[in-house]
Amino acid sequence: HAGPPSTSTRPRDMENPEGSAAPFKISVPEEVLTDLKDRLRNARVTPDDIEAPNDPNGAWAYGTRRSALVEYVDYWINDYDWRAAEDRLNALPHFTMGLRGLQTHFIHARSTREDAIPLLLVHGWPGSIVEFLEVIPKLVSKGFHVVAPSIPGYAWSEAPRAPGAGVPFMAAHLHALMLALGYNHYGAQGGDWGGIITRTI
Repeated sequence: HAGPPSTSTRPRDMENPEGSAAPFKISVPEEVLTDLKDRLRNARVTPDDIEAPNDPNGAWAYGTRRSALVEYVDYWINDYDWRAAEDRLNALPHFTMGLRGLQTHFIHARSTREDAIPLLLVHGWPGSIVEFLEVIPKLVSKGFHVVAPSIPGYAWSEAPRAPGAGVPFMAAHLHALMLALGYNHYGAQGGDWGGIITRTI
């Protein structure tokens, strides 16, 4: 693929031909981050924790404990650094591909070893490729070609527009991705629903 990588944040802006991978760089516009912080500042948190003395989970039995939620909101507003997270994500090679009618985002990190084993890593839902950021470089160094997609509807992968996108759909979609990348035989690992997807594959 010639030319600079796409930096779009919306899947439909990344129109690539079916089965053609294009480099992709994550770059969330500043106005999106500003809007998120504005909405967090305007969040209305319930004024009191719910008392549940007879429940071992305490206030958590009725949802997120208020004091914890206040801490989370404050962290996202004042401490979390998305640009640092963006740089960490972009340290790995990202791509998008038109696949079965959906723009699909994935990391594809290849080993230099000639006998490298292709390995598909599948996150669950809710979840994301962030789960794999630490292990991908280690796997590559041990002789794996690692493919870590955002499953359809997550991160920069386009969401299906019709019902029925359950485990069989996801399994078929990710198998098609591996075939499009030239991997007819490969290993697969997943956690949470990603584990069910890989078993189905």
